[in-house]
Amino acid sequence: EDAAAQLVRASEVLELAPDPDPELRTELLLELGEAQTRASRYEAAREAFRRAGSLARSRGDGERFARAALGFSELREAGVVNRELIAMVEEALEGAGAEEGPLRARLLSALGAEVYWEDPSRADALSAQALAMARRIGDDRGIALALITRQFVAGNDPQGARQRLDEAREMCELAKRM
Repeated sequence: EDAAAQLVRASEVLELAPDPDPELRTELLLELGEAQTRASRYEAAREAFRRAGSLARSRGDGERFARAALGFSELREAGVVNRELIAMVEEALEGAGAEEGPLRARLLSALGAEVYWEDPSRADALSAQALAMARRIGDDRGIALALITRQFVAGNDPQGARQRLDEAREMCELAKRM
């Protein structure tokens, strides 16, 4: 809570500057969103990530836009399809291009988790794609995120249960390495 309060003050001070550095403002808003999330101030966190995303978009900063989308995605609600979040993550994926990388893998996981409530098969495919990519590039954090998403979206049939069990074991092994 203290970090969030300090970041709010820093943001207010920066807004008073005659020509605030947009990169610094975006970075500050990303940090603020993370601090608000940790402080369980979810609506304030969403707003910080929205603002960071808007600033990043206006400057053509795809990396920070993707980070804003990922931060926003951590605030999803079970059983609710958030069209704003889906649009933001899809836009971030388009901006990231087809090249494999940690941000792309994590965005695929985020999108998979969000679309689950309206299209479980798409969610399964996106999370499988994210997991495969994270494994190929050796991104342990991306692997962890994809495995967590897979636990949620993988099929509920016997094959899906077996797959989730195998992936849960992989999560345990990954946790030991990290």
